[in-house]
Amino acid sequence: MKRYRFRLESVARVRRVREEQARAELLESRRKLDEAHAELQRRLGNYDQRGRATAASPNSFRAERDRDARMANAVTAAMAAETAARTLVGRRVDEWVAAARESAALDRLDLRRREEHDEEVRRAEQRELDDLAAGRTAGARRDAESSEAAPPPGDLA
Repeated sequence: MKRYRFRLESVARVRRVREEQARAELLESRRKLDEAHAELQRRLGNYDQRGRATAASPNSFRAERDRDARMANAVTAAMAAETAARTLVGRRVDEWVAAARESAALDRLDLRRREEHDEEVRRAEQRELDDLAAGRTAGARRDAESSEAAPPPGDLA
């Protein structure tokens, strides 16, 4: 009997590669989320540490107000970046799960086909053993029948 070969091996290989790519993309998106979170924390820290308005003149008051507005905008932008990164991680998780599911489906099919092949090989071996045993049994019967039909070597009656 032939050696087992999964017919969809090339498809399974492509799906495993796709799963690994999806996993790598997920890890990269998580790294970016961590970076976005750290940036948000840094911006929030800067905003919280800004000094109280101590403007002595209208120009310095406007300058402080503009600085505070820029800091608030930076915090808002960092929040938006973190939200976008979190959304991307969610999407990448879904892609990775889908790729893993497809790969696992082919792995299960391969396992099922391999078990079927092994069972067929076992049956073929058993048939071969049965044929050998049947041939020996038939040969032994013929030998026994022929020895009963022939007169003993010393009897010439």
